[in-house]
Amino acid sequence: MPHTSCSSIFGTRIVKTSGKKTMKGLPAGRVLRTAQISGLSVLVLWIVATVPAYAARTILYYENECCRYITEGEFAVLYVEGLKLGEPAQGWTVQSAAAALSSLGHQPQGGWVLSRYLSESVMARLLRNSPFFRKPFSDPAFQKSDALVTIAGARSALPGDEGLTQGEFAVLLAEALKIPGPSSGWSTGSAIAALTGQRVPIQPAAGWKQNAQLRESDMLQILVPTRFRPTSLDPSMKVSTLQAYSLLFGKFEIATEGHFGLFVVTALGAPAPPGGWTQEEALRYIKERFGVDSGYGWNASAPLCAKTFDQALRRIIEQLQATAPVSQQASSAGPQKAGSPKAGVDKDQPTAQESTGRSGAPSEEYLKSIRRNGLIPSDQCAIIPAQGLLSLRRGESPCTDCVPPPPPTPLVPPPF
Repeated sequence: MPHTSCSSIFGTRIVKTSGKKTMKGLPAGRVLRTAQISGLSVLVLWIVATVPAYAARTILYYENECCRYITEGEFAVLYVEGLKLGEPAQGWTVQSAAAALSSLGHQPQGGWVLSRYLSESVMARLLRNSPFFRKPFSDPAFQKSDALVTIAGARSALPGDEGLTQGEFAVLLAEALKIPGPSSGWSTGSAIAALTGQRVPIQPAAGWKQNAQLRESDMLQILVPTRFRPTSLDPSMKVSTLQAYSLLFGKFEIATEGHFGLFVVTALGAPAPPGGWTQEEALRYIKERFGVDSGYGWNASAPLCAKTFDQALRRIIEQLQATAPVSQQASSAGPQKAGSPKAGVDKDQPTAQESTGRSGAPSEEYLKSIRRNGLIPSDQCAIIPAQGLLSLRRGESPCTDCVPPPPPTPLVPPPF
């Protein structure tokens, strides 16, 4: 099994060596060694999150997490974060996370093997007597399953994070911009002061509010003077830790499962609950209305995998097609009315029966069309970029020489 060692470092920056992602400390950084973590392309960042200094925030991000198996030690880190256990001053390691879980009675039969891949049966045992124990984990067949769990699957078993505060984002941004920091490492206060003190001040329009929830509109305003160009999918929505991290340190800003939930409910014209849709409520609607989730459940802050997008959207479209009366399928209709579970069909478009007979189910036609335009990756192991989902919402194509897509098929959610 290949291994790469990672370190927990206050004041970190990401560098590439031999095709792998590693971390190198800035001057006077404080180092805490962790166990070896299996797999390539793993990024682990420990950031100063609060004042006083040396309270840490642990971030795990995998570029290939949609298909990569997770180890027991890595799951332990995600699990303690999901339980919101008090984080050690220098962040979680796989050892400290496993020890914390064992003290609560959560451990595999025979003890932890931190480098061993996690199976469904072991995950079910670990989740027993926790707030997250539910179907399918309670099913006898699942509790005997030797199937291995991917990092994306592990995230779907646990709740999403609460998002970043503006102060926590300031620490990440100061690191991403490689601003020289204090020898003791960044605190939220020192990071905000450093960003505000730049030649062109880096700050939200209303100024920094250290403990306020970071919204996508805030992130957009903050990053105007920088090289980073975020994709604001839902300006009022909170920014997840992985979304911000992928923008600042990854290859692209990721779309999350929460973004997908809002994409679906808005496209379907589903009636908004009092106070409007949140990412969590949108995903709950999809689960209750269509019985669809991303594996073991939805996680609003988890990266949106192409496989999840394909499978969920296919099942939703097929269910809408199955419940639509033939007369409605063949009739002329404008955009779907709010609250209706059935999409409209233009009079010049083929009926559902015609589309299915000619080139397969409407869901397949739709998915093929957006792949042809480069909006959604065809690689089922890929994470969907936020820009791709935004372009899909707007009915845009990011490339100019793509083959034009066919007309929208019946019962396909229209663009926003």
